[in-house]
Amino acid sequence: MRQAVGIFIIILGLVGIVIAMIVENPIVTFICMLIAVAGVLFPVLIRGPREEGEGHAEHERLPEREALNAPLEALTELQRILSQTNLPDYKAGAKEYVAKGDYAAAIGLASAEGDDWEAAERLIFRAELFKANSQFEEAEEALLRALKIYKRLAGKDPDRYEPELAATLDNLGRFYGYGEQAEHYFLKALAIQRSLAEAELDTYRSDLAITLDHLGSLYFNRDEFEKGGKFLEEALAINSDLADKSDSFRPNLANSLNNMGNVYTMKEDFDRAGECYDKALAIRKELATENPQAFAPALAVSLKSLGNYYANIQEYADAEEYYKQCLATYRSLAAAHPQTFSPYLAGILVSMAIFYQDDYPKRSLSIRLAKEALKILDSFNNAAEREKAMLVLSDWETDN
Repeated sequence: MRQAVGIFIIILGLVGIVIAMIVENPIVTFICMLIAVAGVLFPVLIRGPREEGEGHAEHERLPEREALNAPLEALTELQRILSQTNLPDYKAGAKEYVAKGDYAAAIGLASAEGDDWEAAERLIFRAELFKANSQFEEAEEALLRALKIYKRLAGKDPDRYEPELAATLDNLGRFYGYGEQAEHYFLKALAIQRSLAEAELDTYRSDLAITLDHLGSLYFNRDEFEKGGKFLEEALAINSDLADKSDSFRPNLANSLNNMGNVYTMKEDFDRAGECYDKALAIRKELATENPQAFAPALAVSLKSLGNYYANIQEYADAEEYYKQCLATYRSLAAAHPQTFSPYLAGILVSMAIFYQDDYPKRSLSIRLAKEALKILDSFNNAAEREKAMLVLSDWETDN
C-alpha cells in the first residue's frame, strides 16, 4: 500500500510538471518536482504496520483451522486413550513407546489379525499410531478394515456395535479432513448417533456432540460459516449440559468453546469470541495441569487463539504474552515429540515473526524467529509456512 501511494504521488507530480511547463510557471514547476520527489521517498520514509491483507495473507488472523488428520490430533487422541485405566496389554505396552515417540515399536505391539471386534479395536488404535507417525496410507487402510468389520458386526447386532460403527465413521471423517469424503463419513456417523442419542444416555449424547463439532468445523473450514455455526452451537449446548453433570466431559466442552470463539471471530463479535476463548483456556489449563501429556497440545491451541484474538482487537501487549506462552508450550512439546510438534513450533514462530513485523515492530526479533522457523522447516514439507517466513525476511530487507 505504501508503494502504491508513492507511485500515485509521483504521477501527480509529473502531471503537474507538464501542466506547469505548458503555462510556463517556474514556481508551480518547482512545487510539482518536490511532490514527485516526495513520491519516491514516501515508501522509505513512512514505516508503519502493514495494512490488513497486504503482504501476508495470514495478517487477517483467521481463526485456527487445523487439519483433523494432523499428527497433533492423533497424538492427542493417543494420550487420551492411554490415560484410561485397565488398559489391555498391547495398549499398556505401547504407552511407554508413545511417551518416547517410538511409534514403530508401539505399532508392533498392536498386531491386528482376524475380523472380530477385538481386531477392529486394534486396527483403530494402530490407525492413531500410524497418523502420529505420519504414515497416512497405513492409517487409512487400518481404518477402512475396521469399518468393514464393524459394518458386518452391526448388521448382526446393531444394539452392541452401532456405537463402534458410528465412532469409526467419525474417525474416518477426521482422517480425511475437510473434503467431500470427510463430509460423507461425518454425515453417516451423525445419522447413527442421532438415533442412538434418543436413548438420552450421556455417552451417546457425548458422541453425537463430538461429531457435531467435527462436522461444524468441516463447514467452517470450507467457509460455510452459517451452516457450520449451527452444528457447533448444537455441540456446545450438549457439551455444556454434560460438563455440568461430570468433569469427564470438560475436554469436549473446551473444544466446543474454542470452536464457537472461531465462529464469533468470523462474525466480528469479538466480545463473545473473547469470552469463549477465555473459558476454553481456563478448562485446558486445568486439564494440562492434571495430565500435561494428554492436554498440553490443546492448551497450545487455546493460547494461540487468544494471541490471534488480542492481535485482531489491537491489544498487542496481551497478544504478545499469549504468543509467548504458546511458543513455550510448543517448544516443550517439540522437544519430547519432534516429528509431531516441530511443524507446529515452526507455525507459531512464523506467526510471531509476522506479528513483530506488522503489529508490534521488533525488527531483530522478527528476523530471528523467521530464521528459526526456516531452519525447522528444512526437515518438513510445508511450502506455505516457508513462503511466509521468507516473505518476512524479504520485507525487512526491502524496508531496510
